[in-house]
Amino acid sequence: MIRKTLALFLVVWLMAPGSLWAVVVWQTEADGNSILSGIQYAAVEFGGNSSATAYGVTFYALGSTTDSYSGHAHGVAIYLLNQSGGYVDTIYADTYQGLYNKVVYAGTGPSGYYYTAIPSATPYSIKIVNNSWISATTGVSVAAQVRTLDYLIARDDLIMCSGAVSSGGMAWGMRNGLSVRGTQAFTATTIGNIDRLRPDLWGISTNVASSYATPQVAGVAAQIVGRSQDYGWADSQRHEVVKSILMTSTNKTPSGSFTSWNPTLPNNLDPINGAGQLVSSTAYQVLDAGQKALTALSSAAPGTPIASPAITTSAQGWSYISSISEYSQTALVMYQAAPFEKLSATLAWDVVPPTVTGMGGPRLDTSTDLFPDLNLTLYTVNEVGGNYFLGAPVGLTGLTSNAVLDNVEHLYFPGTLPAGYYAFVIEYVDSPSVSGYATDAGFSFTLTPVPEPSSLALLAALAVGLCIARRRAFGAVQRPTGEH
Repeated sequence: MIRKTLALFLVVWLMAPGSLWAVVVWQTEADGNSILSGIQYAAVEFGGNSSATAYGVTFYALGSTTDSYSGHAHGVAIYLLNQSGGYVDTIYADTYQGLYNKVVYAGTGPSGYYYTAIPSATPYSIKIVNNSWISATTGVSVAAQVRTLDYLIARDDLIMCSGAVSSGGMAWGMRNGLSVRGTQAFTATTIGNIDRLRPDLWGISTNVASSYATPQVAGVAAQIVGRSQDYGWADSQRHEVVKSILMTSTNKTPSGSFTSWNPTLPNNLDPINGAGQLVSSTAYQVLDAGQKALTALSSAAPGTPIASPAITTSAQGWSYISSISEYSQTALVMYQAAPFEKLSATLAWDVVPPTVTGMGGPRLDTSTDLFPDLNLTLYTVNEVGGNYFLGAPVGLTGLTSNAVLDNVEHLYFPGTLPAGYYAFVIEYVDSPSVSGYATDAGFSFTLTPVPEPSSLALLAALAVGLCIARRRAFGAVQRPTGEH
């Protein structure tokens, strides 16, 4: 029976078109002919409703109101495929008939804010949206559309990457997606009251414009999702987890156009450079380290007993929190046998506009948000006779993140911490405006063990040996042969 089942699986797998796994990307581009107010919409168009194939990946140009061909859109799509490592199976392209035309107005509310219709389900199994378009427009109508997109991201589990350019507009106001920095200059203008400006991070390269920085991030996101599918991991495909991994896996060392990184409280993110420059290899390492179990806490107060903690000894990893409610706290408890340095960790969750009734049916009230308030802090853990107790917060700058108006908490510490037990504590603090509202969240971390003295000595010996060998070789070349 087992052999027959296995044979049937192999037959289905071999006959299936492409792979059993599929990462589908929706790409949008600046059009200039948008009939919608505030934001320009468009997509990759190949002669209107035609289709084209590149690198074995099919582009579907869906129904649209124009037949214009965008060379820029085509170039960005090809670039996205190169960044995806073969994990993107399909790119869907649509100007007006797909994802964004569902952001429609249903009337105005207090202070002129829009109530918007609740969009229907995202079509075509879209997982990743690559927004390589810009908007220099701000205002109530844009805020309404951005809040609606935040709702879509949360409801449909989308990974949405948008270019951070110009002033205001999409990438600045959207909270649940990823705002990506390129080399284009901008003056940051926020939509809504948040603790920081955007972007969330740079792309892999800091010498490209946002149209190409954005697909760098979307491409790495596609690889994370594709690798997760290969591993059979569902939780690491969650958009909050992918966002967390990408923002954790960053370089804070200046390079290229990325000239400085200066963390600011309360969330330890640079207002201009976000979490820094994405390092794709680190993102894959954090993913491959696997999911780490969390341990519920009865309190975040020092001295709290930690009952039967799940302790990881890994230096990297991620977790998915399916539900955390007010006044609750959970922790990732770890033991490091050696000192470590360059700690980085990110917690990400969603904010969405509430659903209201009236105006002809259910609507989104884009004048406000359901906004859980989570904190992320690194604590010491005390072990006494096989029992564990929460110690004190590590009192160093960069190891506490407690933004009140943002939905990202980020830890970064470039110094050295001693070996021992620690806990990343995730705490849902009082949120009166969303009383009783639970949320899910993604968490990830990476740290670098300090090299052992023996390793340092070996490296030093190798360096000295190489220098001596080079000098001898150089001397042999310069020494006279004695021939006349």
